[in-house]
Amino acid sequence: MDFEYVMTLGAEPDQVFALVLDKDYLVGRCEATGSTALDVRAEGSAQTGGVVRVRRRVPMLLPPFATRFAADRIVVRHVETWSAPDPLGTRTASFTGQVEGAPGSLTGRLRIAREAGATSYAFRGVIDIPVPVVGQRLARYAAEQLTRGLQVEEEFTRRWLAEHG
Repeated sequence: MDFEYVMTLGAEPDQVFALVLDKDYLVGRCEATGSTALDVRAEGSAQTGGVVRVRRRVPMLLPPFATRFAADRIVVRHVETWSAPDPLGTRTASFTGQVEGAPGSLTGRLRIAREAGATSYAFRGVIDIPVPVVGQRLARYAAEQLTRGLQVEEEFTRRWLAEHG
C-alpha cells in the first residue's frame, strides 16, 4: 500500500535538516506521539548528509482483527540515510521501518525542499504487510496510525522551531 504525507514548515531547508540530526529533537518527537525512545542515534553533518537510527516503543490501539499480529505496544525501528544538499538545498533520504516481532515493513523516500515560500518535508513510501487475508486491512490501519503520528510530529516540529529558532 502506498503512503504519502507532506509537512509544510515555516523554516529554511537547512534548519529542518538540522532537526534530523538533533538527538534532543528526535527524542522529543517520539515523546510527542506517546512513544518511548529506546535508542536514538544521528550521525552526519549539514555538508555530508547523515544517518538516523531510531528504535522506539509505540502505543497502539489495535482493532480486534489485528491483536493476534501485534501487541498493544510495539517496538519500531527505522533508519534514514540522508544525502548532502543539492545546489538548491534540497535533501533526500531513503528510509526503512520495521516492527520488531511482527510481519511487515515500511520503505520509501524522504525529501526536504523549499517549495512555494515554505519548506516541505515529504514522506513517500510503501507499507507491506505480507499476511494472508488481512494484510491489506493491516496496511490501511498502519497508514492511518502513521498519518496520525506524523500530524502530531508536524505540530511538535512547528513548536520546536518556534521555541528553538
